[in-house]
Amino acid sequence: MQRFLAFFLSPALIVGLSVLLPVSSAFADGGCPTGMVPDPTNPGSCIVSIEVPGGGGGNGNGNGGVDGGGTGNAGNPGTRECAATGAGTLGGEPTSRKKGPLPCTNDFGAVWDDAHQCYMTLYTGEPGHPDGEIWNNGVKLDPKNTKGKFYGCDLLSFGSAFQSPIWLDTPPGAPAVPPITPAEAAAELFKRFQFKGVDIGIVPRPGAGSQGSVGLPVWMWVNNPAQNTYGPWTQSDTIRGLAISGTAKVTSIDWNMGDGTVISCSNPGSPYDVSFGVQSSPDCGYSYSRMSKDQPGGKYPVSATSHWQFDWAAGGQTGTATTTAQSVTQLDIGEMQTVITK
Repeated sequence: MQRFLAFFLSPALIVGLSVLLPVSSAFADGGCPTGMVPDPTNPGSCIVSIEVPGGGGGNGNGNGGVDGGGTGNAGNPGTRECAATGAGTLGGEPTSRKKGPLPCTNDFGAVWDDAHQCYMTLYTGEPGHPDGEIWNNGVKLDPKNTKGKFYGCDLLSFGSAFQSPIWLDTPPGAPAVPPITPAEAAAELFKRFQFKGVDIGIVPRPGAGSQGSVGLPVWMWVNNPAQNTYGPWTQSDTIRGLAISGTAKVTSIDWNMGDGTVISCSNPGSPYDVSFGVQSSPDCGYSYSRMSKDQPGGKYPVSATSHWQFDWAAGGQTGTATTTAQSVTQLDIGEMQTVITK
């Protein structure tokens, strides 16, 4: 009985997008299944990142480098036609360009930008700072993402705006970025969530020297729930001009007990304490009717499959996406022995 009450967490971890793998594969030779790699933050565990067709996503907080640049060509205007409208502003200052057609590249190699109504070059920043650092009026400018750069307008377009820093995701003169639909923005934001399987809490404890018994209660719960293992997890951004926000959370966990039984829990479960004795879990538990001696390795392979729901809102529309993540462990189930004393 004492062996049943003592426990600690020692699961191996597998995560993936709508992927359910045979639990036993995670334990082959102590390595990782095909397509997975060791998790550097959790020795002995395996991990595979969620991917969505069309390319991977980062975490939305990229910090790319900035090209300090000179006054060379800031973009390729191609064969487009350029014209000043006389209606541009920068920092509240109206453009000084007269209306009418003009060259798309001036004599200094600067490129005309329709949106800002000026010729633009890469922003050089202030002298006296380390290479790669961009400063303006004594303030260091940090990049906003890994795609764009800082640019500046020429003196003739705005009377006092010469080399005032403007962040552009695409070079001036580049073709306009096509509009994005709310669903496309949602798919892009969804890529940035990197879900993990739950940190399994279970008694009897996994591992050598620990054994549960037929007929005794098994407790299952989410140990140390975090935003990337249980949620809720919210991210917001503006993607190609469209503001979007999304929240992901686990709606249920399917506990495959390894004997053909699956217990679905719509809650994180309750942690076990030795003071509870042999009472059953109030919200997420099980009891084995057979010993595990006939299983490979003499243990039941137990998996916890988390069902994630991602709810998003953008452009007056809402939607939902789903995925799963999985964690695995093993349990040794024996049979209680009765000792008769006189």
